[in-house]
Amino acid sequence: MTIEVHPTGWRILLKPKKSPSKSDGGVLYAEETQEINQMSTVICEVIELGPLAYTEERHGDPWVKVGDFVLIERFAGMKFNYRNAEYRIMNDEEIVGITENPDGISIK
Repeated sequence: MTIEVHPTGWRILLKPKKSPSKSDGGVLYAEETQEINQMSTVICEVIELGPLAYTEERHGDPWVKVGDFVLIERFAGMKFNYRNAEYRIMNDEEIVGITENPDGISIK
């Protein structure tokens, strides 16, 4: 994936996981509900690490790598759209978890 925006310093470029269009029971969500769910998503894919991400002594080895799925706090990071896709840039220390199965996680 090529994007013309790159994280600087200790920041990370993330792409939020697309929110589902229907519930587990098969009920279709209204478009407005889908947009609200997408804005509050907590699971993102790591697209790019800034040049200083995880290099400071406080971190040691990197916690994440490109392609990992991470958990973040709701509404965290700076949000922007690029070619009709949502992205976020946030500090490396704001990652709160890593998951190998992003489909198995829901927010409460």
